[in-house]
Amino acid sequence: MLDNSLADVSLLAGLLVDKFQFHLPLYRQHQRIQQAGITVIRSTLTNLVKRTIDLLRPIVDAHTDNVLRSRVLAMDETPIKAGHQGRAGPQKGKMKSGWFWTLYGDADEVVFTYSNSRGRAHIEQVLNDQFSGTLISDGYAAYARYAATQEGVTHA
Repeated sequence: MLDNSLADVSLLAGLLVDKFQFHLPLYRQHQRIQQAGITVIRSTLTNLVKRTIDLLRPIVDAHTDNVLRSRVLAMDETPIKAGHQGRAGPQKGKMKSGWFWTLYGDADEVVFTYSNSRGRAHIEQVLNDQFSGTLISDGYAAYARYAATQEGVTHA
């Protein structure tokens, strides 16, 4: 599946499902693998996950392109806590703020994008002059400001 790797599809799929669906961190997965009598360096699991995600990127890009072809697109942002800010400074050990931006197309397709900001720049980056039609959103003014600069985009 991956060049220069002995990992097969079932291992890679299992790592991703356990991590992202069941929220089982890689260090715990590493502990389970060790308890089964298999020796592997923990960083190997991290590298396998990164490389597997890279394999999925073309699928995500194609799905996003399809959603952006919708005539009606709903977009919304929601805050999340992601990663740690580090050990220095007044907020030592606190989680960083991030944003999931959801795009919902007219064929009942959903794409989630991520940004560390709630700014209009992410809207511009994601829609990237590829969308034309009706953009449905909540009352956040960044959507209206984006639509006002785009010919062919109506904000609702």
